[in-house]
Amino acid sequence: VTLSVSIKMEKESDELINLSHKVLDGANKNTVENGQKLTFKNFLTDEKISSSNRPSIFSIPFFDEVLAHKRILLAGCGGGYDIFSGLPLYFALKKLGVEVFLANLTFVSDLPKLIEDYSTSCPDGHIHNAVLPVTADLKSILKTTKSHSFPSYYFPEFYLSSWFKETQDLDVPVYTLVRTGVIPVRAGYEAICEKLQIDCIVLVDGGTDSLMRGDEIGLGSPEEDSVSIVAVNGMKQNLSYLKNGASISKMMVNIGIGVDTYHGVRHGQWLRNVAREIESGGYLGCFALMREMPEVELYKMAAEYVFKKMPHSPSIVASSTLAAIDGKFGDYHANSRTRGSKMYINPLMGLMWCFRLETVAKDLMYAEKLEK
Repeated sequence: VTLSVSIKMEKESDELINLSHKVLDGANKNTVENGQKLTFKNFLTDEKISSSNRPSIFSIPFFDEVLAHKRILLAGCGGGYDIFSGLPLYFALKKLGVEVFLANLTFVSDLPKLIEDYSTSCPDGHIHNAVLPVTADLKSILKTTKSHSFPSYYFPEFYLSSWFKETQDLDVPVYTLVRTGVIPVRAGYEAICEKLQIDCIVLVDGGTDSLMRGDEIGLGSPEEDSVSIVAVNGMKQNLSYLKNGASISKMMVNIGIGVDTYHGVRHGQWLRNVAREIESGGYLGCFALMREMPEVELYKMAAEYVFKKMPHSPSIVASSTLAAIDGKFGDYHANSRTRGSKMYINPLMGLMWCFRLETVAKDLMYAEKLEK
């Protein structure tokens, strides 16, 4: 009985091998025609593989879409240090020769007064009543305002531009938007886009609460994020420089999963919302920031420079994310602002999650109320 079973199994095995050879031989005769058919042999042996047709596993839709554009605006959507979380992208895109610009919704309460002063001193540089192009030479204007004192005054956009000037000898403005409602923020973004002829906007959230739709147990601090999302998503498409029906591509990235636990966010609910984005087609992939990357090292240098300039207000998100990228874990406190609370530093903090802005905005339950 054992012998007969063995002979039967060997015969079936030979038949399966012969069948697989026929299948492969048949497949190898096929070619890729109009992108409709793909064989494993062609996949492995195609000598024409390049950056434009490389296997998709070596890229994510986010990079494919971003690199299809020429003038990109990276914008911190939640205020404060959010734009810093976009710096690795900024450095990488600049290295590729892409025109990239920086913007940030600000927490600086005196910004309207600064815009007024700036429009008087530099009328040719004035963009909009809700926007200030912050540069390193703005310091001369700030000195005339008694409420401003250096170096501890809270103005990360100014110190970031100062870092570029002092350490890199580069003039890099940060287009800083007044912290206000949807309508003026939208008008500010449209003015920036008109000036710079932007064809792609990437909103950057240091943290994950920008993906909170409104029915979660803890929302974090989503006010500024939500205003930016609704404002940018609803921008008019007939900007003067857009030709032949062209439109601005709009995306959003999150980094720092776990850091918003400090603000009451339950990240299981954030993951649920990521799943909703995947299901709706709005998910564009994720990628990791690693300490060995030159772009991350430059990000760290810029952040530490600004922390020293504003010793009473170092960024919780940036310092925690950099700690995670450096291998720290658990209840680790990267700066004194989190003392007395429990932190959840983890390797996932270094992942950057990418989404289409349109689907994020559609999922925001109170978007219509913000419009009003």
